[in-house]
Amino acid sequence: MSDRPTIRLFLPFVLLLALCAAMVVFIVSHTVNEANRIDRAHAESRIEAALEGEADRMAMLVNDNALWDEAVQAVYGQSGSAFFWSSWGAPTVEASNYNIAFVLDRSGRTLAAFEDGKASDDDMKLRFGTSLAHLLAKADKREKATGGFIKGQNHIYVVGVDNIMPIDRSLEALIPEVGPHRLLMLKRLEEPQIASLALQAGLPGIRLNPDGSEEMERTPVADANGTALAVLGWKAALPGWHALRSGLAAILFGIVLAAALAAMVMRAWMGLIRKLHGEARTDSLSGLPNRRALRSELSALLASDKPVALAMLDLDGFKAVNDRFGHLAGDRLINEVAILLEATVGHGGRVARLGGDEFAIALVGDQSEAQLERHASELIGRFASPFRIDDRTVAVGVSIGLARRGDETLTASELMRRADVALYAAKRAGKMRCRRYTEALDDAQARARSIECDLRTALENDEFSLVYQPLFDHTGERIRAVEALLRWHRPHGEPVEPNEFIPIAEYSGLIDKIGLWVVRRACMDGLRWGDVNIAVNVSSAQLANPELPRLLQEVLDETGFPPIRLDLEISERFLAGDMGHARRVVDELRQIGVSVVLDEYGSGHSSIGFLRTFNFSKIKVDRTVSADAAESDISRTVIQANIAVARALGMAVTVAGIETEEQAELMRVSGCDELQGWHLSGELSLTEMEQLLTANRDKRQARA
Repeated sequence: MSDRPTIRLFLPFVLLLALCAAMVVFIVSHTVNEANRIDRAHAESRIEAALEGEADRMAMLVNDNALWDEAVQAVYGQSGSAFFWSSWGAPTVEASNYNIAFVLDRSGRTLAAFEDGKASDDDMKLRFGTSLAHLLAKADKREKATGGFIKGQNHIYVVGVDNIMPIDRSLEALIPEVGPHRLLMLKRLEEPQIASLALQAGLPGIRLNPDGSEEMERTPVADANGTALAVLGWKAALPGWHALRSGLAAILFGIVLAAALAAMVMRAWMGLIRKLHGEARTDSLSGLPNRRALRSELSALLASDKPVALAMLDLDGFKAVNDRFGHLAGDRLINEVAILLEATVGHGGRVARLGGDEFAIALVGDQSEAQLERHASELIGRFASPFRIDDRTVAVGVSIGLARRGDETLTASELMRRADVALYAAKRAGKMRCRRYTEALDDAQARARSIECDLRTALENDEFSLVYQPLFDHTGERIRAVEALLRWHRPHGEPVEPNEFIPIAEYSGLIDKIGLWVVRRACMDGLRWGDVNIAVNVSSAQLANPELPRLLQEVLDETGFPPIRLDLEISERFLAGDMGHARRVVDELRQIGVSVVLDEYGSGHSSIGFLRTFNFSKIKVDRTVSADAAESDISRTVIQANIAVARALGMAVTVAGIETEEQAELMRVSGCDELQGWHLSGELSLTEMEQLLTANRDKRQARA
């Protein structure tokens, strides 16, 4: 009997077995490689985090030593040799925290240097070359303690650099005009430090600059410019291959059960797929579901007949936290917010992080909308208090947009769009607000986008204009200052009120350019008005820009307008946020020579503490206060007391909103310095303002 039929009979089974074996080999190989790749990526991330942690540690160390009144007196007083040694040189003997410490002036000249317990005559900038130059450039941009890595002749160093600055502001006069000196502390990257890095990364056996012949993974140690200075070699764990070797005997032994083995491997593979799929749907920082997961879950919920409510949340002021405290503090704040949202919502809803500083809350059920509104109110109340991140107090707000699916048919994308439209409306309304979606918001958003587009065109084509309203002395006879008020008509002639287009300009980032246009035009007009001051309102969004003082100085230099004649009016709402930041902004503005005026005083946040904390040139009492004072004895007494306090602190007082002679007389008796309002003069064009100034000047000269 021929074997051909037998072979023909078993050939399909052999081919099927070979196919199963090939599938097993492919699946196992792919799983092994993927596990090894993921492990390598995680290991490299841990090493990079450990390196960053070393740099941050040195930055904190040098910050502790550079922010020091005694150091400022010793360094800039040029009598600090003993201080240098006792404070920064002696610790290099033990080298527990650093091996080298030196001080550079702004030209890069080494003023003092110590290495391993001895004074050094080395030119440190020349010794460490370009990697040090890159780090110093990075520190100049950040203007705070900076850590990094540089390369010497035979060693790699982890470095911290910071400006030598006083805590006592009165000592700032000692700092040279060219800028403060810089203190640098260096720690050699040697075996103890490598061992510490290995411990932090959980990777024993890390080596610095291993031989090329050694089969090791390599992670670069880079300077501030991204140039690799050295490499750290480490052995990959290769968990995939270890797992394969441990199961190889069982795989070979069970080859006759290839189908069952294939099913087991397939199940393991599917588990890995589910895990990777889960990671793709989870925010890596907070552990919350991400945008993709939320969209998928909303689609499933909307497929049912139950009502669904969705809230979009955006943190107000989060970028300032990142800029001021660094991304590590920002990441920790995100986690704190995630914990807060989950605790607020509980198990009855789903919280997701959509990216950046944006979150979402989804609830389902007949009471979902009412529940979400209660949660929103509770969260706005909670965000009114600052968060505590390590040893820092961090203040952020929250804006919330609400949308719901009732009886109508909605997609997940449409529900999310509606919540986002409501969120946009909340932010335009002044932040720390909650807005519910209505169809009218779509029209409002479309109008806002159209206005934003026209604003950009208006900037390019110089389509804005100014009107002016004078501020008189308390007698109402002499013009002391002129307030510039921005006006704008859209291309088809429609006038747009400032309270509508200014929030849009702030939200879209156009307010900086528009604000500078106002200052420039007002200064150019005011140059012809003698000694009359020009008052310009500055929005909170402009004040949040750290470049504002420099940009204002450029405008003053360009126009030649005297800084002492420029009054910048700042809303007290800005001061009520971050008091420390607000005080720095006010101080920086005063340093360029302009006057800082507290606007809207008495409109809701004012207190004597504000007046004592900030060195204002003038306070401007809000029009609502002057109106109330004419109607209420209590209000009259309060405003008189506040004017007395301001005068006692050396601040002039302007009262806005004077509509009647009775109000004017009342404010004169109360002791104010200036009056403004329609009773005295309304808004005037440039020509009308100049005519009024001329008439006012002629009238006073005639009386003299």
